[in-house]
Amino acid sequence: MISYPKGERTFPPRPGTQSVVILDISDKAHPKPLFVGRYDPPATVGTAMPLFSRRLLVVSAESVYDRCLDTPKRIWVWDLRDERHPVPLAPVPYPANAADLCHRGGRFGAHNIWENRPGSLAFHSDRLVVGSFFAGGVRVFDISDPARPREVAYDVPPPLPRGHRRGRSRSTTSTGTTAG
Repeated sequence: MISYPKGERTFPPRPGTQSVVILDISDKAHPKPLFVGRYDPPATVGTAMPLFSRRLLVVSAESVYDRCLDTPKRIWVWDLRDERHPVPLAPVPYPANAADLCHRGGRFGAHNIWENRPGSLAFHSDRLVVGSFFAGGVRVFDISDPARPREVAYDVPPPLPRGHRRGRSRSTTSTGTTAG
């Protein structure tokens, strides 16, 4: 969970608190809370990404239990016109095959979202939201109409063989062997 400052504001997740947080960091030595609100329904906040040009906040409610014991965990679009009182507008749609994804093993539900990271080579959008969903893969949502987000693309990895779990990073070395 990472918080990238955006000008004089930052939107840090607070692990274990189920809170959406907006801080004024104009005085970096003394950050001031503008908003601290519990997520409803209760959820661990994975990422909170502001889209200042549209006065929106995109928030992921992170799945933390295997086999959807804490579903549904979604990405939500919030109205940020009043940063002291942001209002949830709508969740992104849940996949039609969510039940199948729940039973693949491991977690299914929102995790993190692409945060429009700085850099000229990085993907930036105030209309498309890219989110990771554990067993549900990577999903892309169009929030042109923030009250009616719609899924426009996804990529779901094949199921793992029985007895294997996702989540551990694996990489291939220069010799072609797998490390991890």
